[in-house]
Amino acid sequence: MLLEAYRNGGKEICGGTFLNPGSFDAALLAAGTTLSAMKHILDGHGKLAYALVRPPGHHAQPTKADGYCFFNNAGLAVQLALDSGCRKVSVIDIDVHNGNQTAVGFYRSDKVLTISLHMNHESWGPSHPQNGTVDELGEGKGLGII
Repeated sequence: MLLEAYRNGGKEICGGTFLNPGSFDAALLAAGTTLSAMKHILDGHGKLAYALVRPPGHHAQPTKADGYCFFNNAGLAVQLALDSGCRKVSVIDIDVHNGNQTAVGFYRSDKVLTISLHMNHESWGPSHPQNGTVDELGEGKGLGII
């Protein structure tokens, strides 16, 4: 869907999420920057990385862009770390909105802890209910992972 919209000069992907000329390249750069930050750690050059990128990616779903996000950058970096042999990974998401899709992506995993620091607000669209409350503790193997 993204490539098609990109080739056609852009379009509204979902409510409030538009792919305009330049958006796809910016999204690729944001995802690449995030993966580079993780690779920096995996290669032993540091113990902490921070990728300050736009779009942030934490609302992007596995098969579609959403919430101003095209690729789930944090999710990609976490998966890179797991695929590279890391046993446990933590994500700290700081944004006005809950990093809902990063949390959902690893909700049943006992290898990933997601922490979202966000404002308490009402729903801001059909695919973005207010979530990220303190009682969301994971499911299955991911239940209560801290």
